[in-house]
Amino acid sequence: MKKLLLVGIFFSACASTFLTVPLYADTDKNVAFDLHQSSLTWVGKKVTGEHTGIVKLKSAEGKISSDGTVSGNFEIDMQSIAVSDIEDPKYNKKLQNHLGSDDFFSVSGFPVVSFVITKSEAISNAKPAEANMLIAGNLSIKGITHPVSFPAHVSVKDGKVTANGIATVNRLKYDIKYNSGSFFQGLGDKLIYDDFTVELKLVGSL
Repeated sequence: MKKLLLVGIFFSACASTFLTVPLYADTDKNVAFDLHQSSLTWVGKKVTGEHTGIVKLKSAEGKISSDGTVSGNFEIDMQSIAVSDIEDPKYNKKLQNHLGSDDFFSVSGFPVVSFVITKSEAISNAKPAEANMLIAGNLSIKGITHPVSFPAHVSVKDGKVTANGIATVNRLKYDIKYNSGSFFQGLGDKLIYDDFTVELKLVGSL
């Protein structure tokens, strides 16, 4: 039973009307991300179930501009990909190694996944507990780049920045075809769905 999910990666922020983000006159504010408090959780699904795990950020940079928009770029350490739902050490390691193989992420040749924010936009009429920003950017996996967008809830308070969101990624766009029903027939319970998701929780300070 195999599956993947990564990635991705990112940050967002915002319009002061939604986030209590002050507009800094003629000044961009750098965001210092805490890589230990930040986390990325992946979920990959197949016909008979799912697998979950984590992957670590390698680096993260972000800025809040004077107009309230955000820019940033993030690197994900694919060598850190881990499986959290399999307790048996043997099978846990087996899946971890398979995710790193050429069937999936080809980690030996492409150890880093990157995400570069290209646009951040406030979601109008967002409620306090809901996503208040739409983040768009370019996600690069295995040397292949495609646009990805996702909603996120971003908060800036007392100098602390947090961003939470879930991104859905179609693995076929990155030449990850293993056990895909879009390419192979008769897979039965070995079929792995083409989409995987990544839940991100980013923590930083101004």
